[in-house]
Amino acid sequence: MTELPAPALASDLPGVTDLTVDHVEFYVENLDAAARGRGAARHGRRQRLRRRDAHAGSAGARCGPRLPAGFVPVPGAGDGSTEGVGLVEVDRVAVCLEAGDLDATALFYRRALGFQEVFQERIVVGDQAMESKVVRSAVTGAVTLTLVEPDPRAKAGQIDEFLKSHHGPGVQHLAFSGDDAVRAVRTLAARGVTFLKTPGTYYDLLGERIGLRTHALDELRATNLLVDEDHGGRLFQIFTASAHPRDTLFHEVIERQGARTFGSANIKALYEAVELERTGRAGR
Repeated sequence: MTELPAPALASDLPGVTDLTVDHVEFYVENLDAAARGRGAARHGRRQRLRRRDAHAGSAGARCGPRLPAGFVPVPGAGDGSTEGVGLVEVDRVAVCLEAGDLDATALFYRRALGFQEVFQERIVVGDQAMESKVVRSAVTGAVTLTLVEPDPRAKAGQIDEFLKSHHGPGVQHLAFSGDDAVRAVRTLAARGVTFLKTPGTYYDLLGERIGLRTHALDELRATNLLVDEDHGGRLFQIFTASAHPRDTLFHEVIERQGARTFGSANIKALYEAVELERTGRAGR
């Protein structure tokens, strides 16, 4: 896509001193049940619930493709002339929250929208710390959100910086999944996407810790991919550097070979890579 000039902040709009979200719409199958659940939870913004039209399908199908304000499609981008990278779906969306909002936000998604809490973890990176919970739509499992808040008792770090630069809570990164992370990373890197670096020592004992089958150790080292496994299988993942003007939004490439969890052994390494990139920016 080609980005066109557009105001990014309320302060960029003449005569506008404050800008707030008026409402958020959620499309649900059972409107009555969702409305009853909404009454049991508090949330900082008004939500508007609509019943999904069974004949029209999803909101995207009903209203046509939507792009962010200020964006237009790149000519020829969807005509099949460019080889794809093999990323076929959104694995999850990570959202940064203000300190103290994690429990209430997770509770809202459970009570109002019928999500399930499937994972929680405390992440410590140096003298920084953050708490995270993962919620997933219970019926289809198609929507997964990773909710993250900074620990105010620890030193301010990357989550605090995101909240400051983003002017509040918001989407920190999108994780896109496919069936060949090595190919995806190589293809994207060749097209100018910058990925975060993984220390070479990470791979020294990797072959002893995890049985590699489809991707060779040299391929993983060359592409900086991290590896983890659970009872279901293996997981390969990597973060991109942020290309956003405010260094906020970034992306993740992920490949699941049966793994159902979220790379517990990798989470600390992933956020350490983000911290190295963040401190590197600050030093430039």
